[in-house]
Amino acid sequence: MTEPEATESQYSRPPSYGLSKRQREYVASGDTGSYRESELEAAVEEKAEQLGHRLDHLLSDVEHLAKNGYLDEDQWKEAWLALAGFDEWENTPASTFRTVDGFAGTDHEPTPDDIVEAFTVGENPSYGGRPTSAPAELARDVGQMLQRLTIVPDEGPGEKTVLQEMAWGLVRGFYYDLRAPASFFDEPEEDPMAELLEYFDHRHDMKLGYDKDDRERFQSMREAGETWKAVRGDIHRRIRDILKAEDLPVHVSDALGGRESDGISVFDVYHLLIHDLVADVEVEGNLLPQGDKPFTKGQESLFRSIYGPVEEFDTAEVVTREAVLSVVSKYNMLTKAKLDAVVAEEADRIAGMTWKTIDAAEVLDVLVGADGALSSAQIAKEIEAASHKGSVTKLCRDLAGRAADVAVLKGDPGGWRFTEAGELIKGSGGGSGLRSSVWGDDPDVGAEQIEQMAGELGISTWEWEG
Repeated sequence: MTEPEATESQYSRPPSYGLSKRQREYVASGDTGSYRESELEAAVEEKAEQLGHRLDHLLSDVEHLAKNGYLDEDQWKEAWLALAGFDEWENTPASTFRTVDGFAGTDHEPTPDDIVEAFTVGENPSYGGRPTSAPAELARDVGQMLQRLTIVPDEGPGEKTVLQEMAWGLVRGFYYDLRAPASFFDEPEEDPMAELLEYFDHRHDMKLGYDKDDRERFQSMREAGETWKAVRGDIHRRIRDILKAEDLPVHVSDALGGRESDGISVFDVYHLLIHDLVADVEVEGNLLPQGDKPFTKGQESLFRSIYGPVEEFDTAEVVTREAVLSVVSKYNMLTKAKLDAVVAEEADRIAGMTWKTIDAAEVLDVLVGADGALSSAQIAKEIEAASHKGSVTKLCRDLAGRAADVAVLKGDPGGWRFTEAGELIKGSGGGSGLRSSVWGDDPDVGAEQIEQMAGELGISTWEWEG
């Protein structure tokens, strides 16, 4: 018997359904980078139109793999645990709560006890301490996806009924259709339904209890927040007075939209002071998300909870001269103020740099999105100017210090990357200085970067000798 002739479709690669990194950035922010908006828009629209094919492809693949043993425990378990939350992949949704704390994004291997704990209903710190489980959050992600894909007809049963029908379909797929035939025929269908409804009632009662607690807590926080506005104003004024008493420049924003004055930002001092004051406090139950992150509402709320009640708050006692000047010195805030003018000027200059048909901003945009160094040829290809590799090299050499007071790039045509100064400048808009985000999640690291950049530019630093 002769072998059947292979068709082209048998060996063709499946379509690329996922959004590329650049397409994701465009959808999220509207940033086109070095690409034409019309091209990106057309590509994204095509990916959206293929979502139905993509879902059917996945459903079909899972069915084939399951029927032929590829999803048995010995082959699929490790990947299943990763999907259930023991790992975090590049495209794991940022909104998911199924990541298991202490494992996602690490090399830690879960023990049987860890798996049992993740699959048992319990408080999830990432979910505000609410009771949930890894399987529940995975199913929730799937349910949210289906809801987002659903369009309810203008005429007919209405949105509520359509969504209820979809929920019923999910229950069938999970709870009924895959039951063993003997169990299906021997046990009346109302028994498993009663069992499921009883469990739903139990979980719903738990949710209502936590909803009530949350409402009471957030109402209390809202009321405290309103009262706190006046205290925050007092703290800002005291910080400003302390800085002026030491003859330190204070940043003043031009309300008319002109150039802002150089100086130390009272806003930055306020948040970094809070960061230091709560640094050694342990947050229980994660009721205040991001309590360890500077410049966040969570850390400000943590500060209020420690130094409240607001009626008893003594601004002079907490916001001392020593504390303020220590923060200014520790995080190189005066040095940053000196750098702001240089950074603003450099950002403006880079925005106007061009050679032939290529803008320096295009080159830097490609490097911002890169995981490491890129060659001149790679950069030229990314900005769709492969024949202008020489122009890219010329611009990169200028940005590396040949035609700049501040070198923002380093390397050679075989590989370009940002300098420390470039890492700071790339996050600054034209006409502005270094943003507060220079201190990032770890203000100590930001302070070191500021000091290093100042050293490269010959700018003196300031240290308070209290």
